[in-house]
Amino acid sequence: MPSDDGHLHVVLLEDSAPVRRRLKSLMLEQAKGCVVAEAPSVQDALRQLDGDDVDVVIVDIDLPDGTGMDVLRHLRRHQLRAVPIVLTNYDTPEFRLCCQALGAKHFLVKSEEFDQVPQLLLQIHAQMP
Repeated sequence: MPSDDGHLHVVLLEDSAPVRRRLKSLMLEQAKGCVVAEAPSVQDALRQLDGDDVDVVIVDIDLPDGTGMDVLRHLRRHQLRAVPIVLTNYDTPEFRLCCQALGAKHFLVKSEEFDQVPQLLLQIHAQMP
């Protein structure tokens, strides 16, 4: 279910500041109703996920203090409701299978599907009770 305020609360875990800014800008422009919190590291993302008021978490794979898979494990271990989306350049069958096994609902390749994130967020928001 979306957060009580009706907005879709998103945590964006991406260590590259330019990529983070561009994606956040796209989401705010094209996916109206999104509230985006930035996390440049795994630890920042985990802190923001503590309250369980996050609807979606977008994770990169390769991060300075761990991996996006660490966040997927955390979501599963703590049974958090955030919908996990992996957005990465590591497009291998092994990474896809591992992320799916850890609960990723969507796996997007940055170089090919970056611009599809806002539309995906709108779909997720529309499907929430």
